[in-house]
Amino acid sequence: MMRVVDVIYSLPYVFLVILLLAVTQDLTTGRPFMKLLILFAAIGGVQWLTMARIVRGQTLSLRR
Repeated sequence: MMRVVDVIYSLPYVFLVILLLAVTQDLTTGRPFMKLLILFAAIGGVQWLTMARIVRGQTLSLRR
């Protein structure tokens, strides 16, 4: 699982958000609220990476 985090973490943050918004562009046609919701989901989908690293580091330190 951490390899997936590492791969996503290596890509630029803004690029991922723009890519997610471009992929979901057809869903937001004529619905401004849906566009905002997808923007928040895209940002949240990228922000969990930092928390995953912190939790993994804490878990590994508690194991030792």
